[in-house]
Amino acid sequence: MPTWRLRTQPSWLLWSWLQKDSIPRLSGLKYLKALLLNEAVREPGNTFWVMAGRKSAEKNLGWLDSQGISVPPEYVYETPIYKGEIEDQELVRRLTCLKPQHVVISIGGGTQERLGSYLKRNLQYRPAIHCIGGAIAFLSGDQVHIPAWADRLYLGWFVRCLSSPRSYVPRYSLALSFITLLWKHREHLPPAAAR
Repeated sequence: MPTWRLRTQPSWLLWSWLQKDSIPRLSGLKYLKALLLNEAVREPGNTFWVMAGRKSAEKNLGWLDSQGISVPPEYVYETPIYKGEIEDQELVRRLTCLKPQHVVISIGGGTQERLGSYLKRNLQYRPAIHCIGGAIAFLSGDQVHIPAWADRLYLGWFVRCLSSPRSYVPRYSLALSFITLLWKHREHLPPAAAR
């Protein structure tokens, strides 16, 4: 198994085929559904939700409420658009004050992992940090619904591309360079790029 992260479902499929190695896969949707079964996560005040703006927050919170999960307003944070190096002292301040057991980050892939890493480095306590990307948006209607069969067959990325080709085809096409690295280097890290 590679020590570097498989960023996309097509990359995961290629890795499984190339290496004849079945990496256990847990989709974001499946992970979120399992997470929301945890009573500690469902309890008001135990979970802090980081959302990608007001519109997303409203839809996602409405869906959580319909599932019997009440989220106090102070446990929701609408992120700014992060550019370059992530620094968000307001988020750190709020988390430090509230000290929730769980922090759920539901913003785009690539950014959410960097934000999670930033929080891990800057918080004085250690909450569980869950990066769920668009998983909740698929359930709340904030993004295209991904049928269970498509998720099971690892075709969520394809459904997204069909729903909004201009948004998602360029994003997933960026993964082609990663697939080339995967094909060439397999389980070994590629050489570090010169800066």
